[in-house]
Amino acid sequence: MPVCVFLLLVLLAGQASSAQQGETGDTSPADAKQPEPTEAAFAPDFAQEIVDITLSDGVVTRGRLTLPPPPTEDDNEGAGDEAHGTPAPVGTLVIYVQGTGPGTYLLNRDFGNGPVSYFDPFAQAFADRGIAFFSYNKRGVTNSDTPPWYDAVDREAFRQVVPDTEADDLATIVESLKQHTQLGDARVVLIGWSEGTVVAALAAERRPDLIDAVMLAGYAHENMFDVIAYQFEGHGSMLKLNPVFDADGDGGITRDEYESDDESVARWRRGMMQDAPFDVLDVSKDGVLKAEDFAALNKPMHVMLLDNIEQNNEDWIWDNYFRVSIPWLHGHFALEANKTRLLRMDLPIYIFHGADDAHVPAAGVEDLESRFKTLGKTNLEARILADHDHDLNYVEWVRSGQMTEGIRAIIEAAEAFNEGQPPD
Repeated sequence: MPVCVFLLLVLLAGQASSAQQGETGDTSPADAKQPEPTEAAFAPDFAQEIVDITLSDGVVTRGRLTLPPPPTEDDNEGAGDEAHGTPAPVGTLVIYVQGTGPGTYLLNRDFGNGPVSYFDPFAQAFADRGIAFFSYNKRGVTNSDTPPWYDAVDREAFRQVVPDTEADDLATIVESLKQHTQLGDARVVLIGWSEGTVVAALAAERRPDLIDAVMLAGYAHENMFDVIAYQFEGHGSMLKLNPVFDADGDGGITRDEYESDDESVARWRRGMMQDAPFDVLDVSKDGVLKAEDFAALNKPMHVMLLDNIEQNNEDWIWDNYFRVSIPWLHGHFALEANKTRLLRMDLPIYIFHGADDAHVPAAGVEDLESRFKTLGKTNLEARILADHDHDLNYVEWVRSGQMTEGIRAIIEAAEAFNEGQPPD
């Protein structure tokens, strides 16, 4: 297989396109609709504390706690003891559980005007609504100034980042934060994104005494082995490519559509598609690019990945697939899927999923809703958002400063929870 096509398929298989994982927006189909970068879409204005937390085995991790601003003299009476020198208690603490790969409490990414913290917009939105927000370094990971990831990874320490340990670390983090003067009585909400939906659910099931609700975005319904298999089946590739190439909206891409002189199409063909010839991509030779074509092209790479996992070839996986460890893969492959785990949980569960999510299918959300309905459970509120990707169009938010519908749904759900309103 030509090198250019191999690299193309790595991207289209779904493992390298999340805004959280460093994408600038230039490889997202929605990018054609997004505004150009602005100088200062966000100017953070919140109190923050850098917190070191000792985990259960003595490892120390670092996080950032952002807090709502203190009440002013013009605020309503009964705003706490802030005016007397005692910080007012915070009713809700949101903890962000990151997706696959190394992650830091800043998660700096460059969206066009230099590195900015992925979490600043979330921290500001929650602070504006009286909610505390916490993000943290995964084991073995610290902030750095080196693009594109802006992190430094101790590979050996990072091998401890497996789902069981991550869930236990979350419990320790919650226990530590509850010692904070303003957070002793705070209700705790975990926002898990992508792989974080698995870790957040695992932590919440294990420690319902510590965690009061989970909000899951880019929801992973199946076991990670099956999620990875799905990402090589070609459906995600079409979800990414159709908004750019499929001019007539029939679900396939003809030669004329692929080779169009349209500026956006040409840019994508040169960039993401690396000028791969139509005839190479059209495996079926029927003149239309479909999921089946990309599945056929992806199959050798999927087999190669599984072979390297079986051979414990972690360096190949790190360099050619994704920055994960063999223990992480084995840990996830052995783990129960969310589709059954969540059924045992009684705390409020919110799901926010993009209809155009190329990483995990929206059909998983629909199946979960059906399972909850069959069991007569009412603690699930799920939304599938049209024209939203895996990150709920986060790049559009950070560039323009305007919340997307999906992001707003999360923020408003947290605000309603903070005010004591249960899921609809």
